[in-house]
Amino acid sequence: MSRLFLKYYFFNDEQNEWQHYKPGKHNGYTSLKIPDSLVETIKKRPATRGLSQSPEEAYLLYSSVRDTAALEGALAEVGVNQGGSAIIICQAKGNTPLFLCDTFEGMPNERVDTSIDHWRTDIRTHTLTSFDSVQKYVGDYPNVHLIKGVFPDSIAQHPEFDLPNQRFKLVHLDVDLYRCTLDCLEWFWPRLVSGGRIISHNYNLTGGHGGNTPGVKKAFEEYFSENRHHIVEVAETQCLVIKP
Repeated sequence: MSRLFLKYYFFNDEQNEWQHYKPGKHNGYTSLKIPDSLVETIKKRPATRGLSQSPEEAYLLYSSVRDTAALEGALAEVGVNQGGSAIIICQAKGNTPLFLCDTFEGMPNERVDTSIDHWRTDIRTHTLTSFDSVQKYVGDYPNVHLIKGVFPDSIAQHPEFDLPNQRFKLVHLDVDLYRCTLDCLEWFWPRLVSGGRIISHNYNLTGGHGGNTPGVKKAFEEYFSENRHHIVEVAETQCLVIKP
């Protein structure tokens, strides 16, 4: 089995390595807009990191960091797992502060709302991670700060970052659950600068490893109930909201 992932390259599962894409040999497509620097970042990323992120999703995140570079504010990601999307942000961010928020122990099953979330609670997903492994993975990039715990409760444990008084220009969410998504929207949206972006993964996912994620979409539609036209469905499972 082979998956084309980015421009001229595909990941060969059987040989566990990136290989050069030869047109006509493999199913898939090439992209003319994805820069070589992003391709190289993905190629260097271990195969276990970021497998759920398509090339278009990676590019939207990468380009959004670049597009918001002139704005004031920090960057944040909630739902880091192994750091597969965090490394994409790091590649584009320069010296802008980036706050990476996660339990670094797995999905917080206590936040699953069984009346909304179609998520398995008999297992704990996303456990193949740790604070130390992610810190090491992004350690070559400046101004990256890890926040351990369930967001936003974890903020109080890190007063040194003064997060409640921070302004943000880009926030990436990958939390899968209704309550977690709504908590993030309620916390970040008032602190997002004009022109800033919130991108969410798994806005319309079906058939994921742990389950489906209808709670993510419900949280967005509920929070933006008076302005649903602000929510833009984009590549694969993502949605994007730009603050007026």
